[in-house]
Amino acid sequence: MSIKKLTWNKVESQFQFYSVSEIAKFPLQYTIWVDRETGKTKVHGLDRKHTWHNSVDEAKEWCQQ
Repeated sequence: MSIKKLTWNKVESQFQFYSVSEIAKFPLQYTIWVDRETGKTKVHGLDRKHTWHNSVDEAKEWCQQ
């Protein structure tokens, strides 16, 4: 079985940019953004919990795993 690499779409809101990757055939997605207060990269995961990362690239790698 092969695992498909996540595709990321950059979205711009009124206040910031964030990246979204939807999981095909499921109503799930990862969302990545940089927290304005801390400057750290934050991920909204499939379990609806947040994780913190040092960079957007590190966050994307974490999501892919």
